[in-house]
Amino acid sequence: MYYTVSKWIKLRLGLILLVFFLVAMGILARAYQLQVIEAKSLREAAAAQYRHIQRIIPSRGMICDRQGNVLVVSQKAFSVYARPDQVKDPGMSARRLARLSEGSGGLEISQTEIQDKLSKDQNFVWLARQVPESVGEKLKVLDLPGVGLIEESRRFYPGGTLAASLLGFAGVDAQGLEGIEYAYDGMIRGQPRYILVEQDARGEAIRIFPDSGGQGESEGSGGGADLVLTLDKAIQYLAEREVRMALRNYRAKRAGAIVMEPQTGRILAMAMEPGFDPNHFQDWAPEFWRNWLVADMFEPGSTFKVFMAAAVLQEGIAGRYDRFFCENGAYDIAGETINDTRRHGWLSLQEIVTYSSNIGAAKLGEKLGRDRMYEYIERFGFGQRTGLDFPGEARGLVREPGTWSRIAVDTIAFGQGVSVTALQMVTALSAIANRGELMRPYLVERAVRPDGTKIVLHRPERINRVISPEVAQELTSILCGVVSPEGTGSKAAISGYPVAGKTGTAQKPKPDARGYERGKYICSFMGFAPAHDPRVAVIVIIDEPRTNYAYGGTLAAPVFREIVRQALIHLNVPPANAETSGISRIEKRTDKKNDKGIFTARNFQQDLTEKDIAILQENSPAQGKMPALLGQTMREALLLLQDRGLEIQFSGTGVAVEQAPLPGDPLKGVKACRVRFSPRH
Repeated sequence: MYYTVSKWIKLRLGLILLVFFLVAMGILARAYQLQVIEAKSLREAAAAQYRHIQRIIPSRGMICDRQGNVLVVSQKAFSVYARPDQVKDPGMSARRLARLSEGSGGLEISQTEIQDKLSKDQNFVWLARQVPESVGEKLKVLDLPGVGLIEESRRFYPGGTLAASLLGFAGVDAQGLEGIEYAYDGMIRGQPRYILVEQDARGEAIRIFPDSGGQGESEGSGGGADLVLTLDKAIQYLAEREVRMALRNYRAKRAGAIVMEPQTGRILAMAMEPGFDPNHFQDWAPEFWRNWLVADMFEPGSTFKVFMAAAVLQEGIAGRYDRFFCENGAYDIAGETINDTRRHGWLSLQEIVTYSSNIGAAKLGEKLGRDRMYEYIERFGFGQRTGLDFPGEARGLVREPGTWSRIAVDTIAFGQGVSVTALQMVTALSAIANRGELMRPYLVERAVRPDGTKIVLHRPERINRVISPEVAQELTSILCGVVSPEGTGSKAAISGYPVAGKTGTAQKPKPDARGYERGKYICSFMGFAPAHDPRVAVIVIIDEPRTNYAYGGTLAAPVFREIVRQALIHLNVPPANAETSGISRIEKRTDKKNDKGIFTARNFQQDLTEKDIAILQENSPAQGKMPALLGQTMREALLLLQDRGLEIQFSGTGVAVEQAPLPGDPLKGVKACRVRFSPRH
């Protein structure tokens, strides 16, 4: 019996020991699994609860005009987030945040929207992205549980609508979405960097230090490069002002202008109206963002006759004074009738261009023939992209000559049946201004990295020679006739500056390409000045004006005149008949009681020239508003302010590039105007 009990006790002890052994081995196995096999993943899981890697988006580089004036800059901003699980009272927090949103510069969302977000069953929600720094500082003072801030940068466009369709805009994630911001996004944006953040149980950062996060610090990480454009801020402003006035005065669908330096291909201005403000681009429909001067095609109409005349002269088919019979205003061919606005008999090549005869151009096209016509169309760059460093450029439309009908040769000669872009037209015209050499247009001159390294992105690039210097010179003289009192472009004439140019009035094709829209026209004028030593080539487009006299010579030519006149003043180009006193020279006169750069108007009337009087008369209608001074010399600015009884507080020399109050501001209570001048280039 004793043996049996002893045996049973031993068995129970053995079983207990076995259980303890198995439990110990399980614990050891589990410990080995946790501390050896799964150690790495568990460490990462633990770290993820209090550590996370945050990607820091670098500040985008600035964009400046060719004189260093800032067009786009990044500003400090904050993005507001919430952790709903940490918000103690969503209703109270929503009310306090909504009060912050009252007026301008808040979160711009309603109390209901805020409370809905704070009540969500989520770990993280955005309340607002890229609010101004001032709003972020107010949020810090509120110190609401579960609501936090992340410092970012936001794009700011100081000029508002100025050059908006060129500059484009960037989104909240610092990514370029349109225009130059998009085209050069990789260069402007720079490389992101990463930081390791340790947080407490409430999600507050307790330690921040650089870390690769397994991705590594990118070499040269930091802010993006600055871009220097070919754009001239003053000329861009002037062009936009004139185009805006044309849009309003002619009640047009849209209007635009391009100003180019013909010898280099640099774009000095590209103005489009109606425009938009890239600071609030989401408030405009996408159609307003579109740079239609580059991306949209149209039939050029009579401006295309310039290139047909160039081909005829270059091929020696006809001379400047060779005459063609223009059928007394009606030319029947292939069952169709080509008409002129006036009845003409015999006209020379010079007169065909001067009077813009469609029939005369058709006769030139017939002499040239379809193959040679197509060759010169290609030489001047039509039917192909110019290569501008800008997204969305259209090729235009030029059909193969084998598909042309009998009448197509005649109609293409005066700009029907071929589609072009405004950029192609001014580029081709610049080849004539540049003694026959076609240059590639460009917008971005160079980039400057954060370390100061300069990168030349574009230089003047010759594409090819399209006509000889002699033909270019003769054609320039012919185009000067267009701007003569007898020509269709007489309203483009500028006192003191010889102008070469051509008018255009084209019917708009129907959407189904069968015929033309009744009463819908594109009016244009293109030219360059001074004619025999060109500094600028300009094209002006007025799309669907609603007037009783929709012609390029009556609508677009005056806009061209004002843009070119003011641009030449800005570029310090003296008129051919300018006297040393008056325009090219300015005497600084200061009040004897004030030597700090304040001009007064006393005793100045005796020095007025005829041009001075013209300036006063031209700007006299808006006496109750601040005149536009940009591009004006000191003397001209003084005259305009004197006429309104204002003093001028100035800095610098040259021409006006900034002013306060702004153009069009009411003059009530204003006694002086601050103007900054900069040397002409």
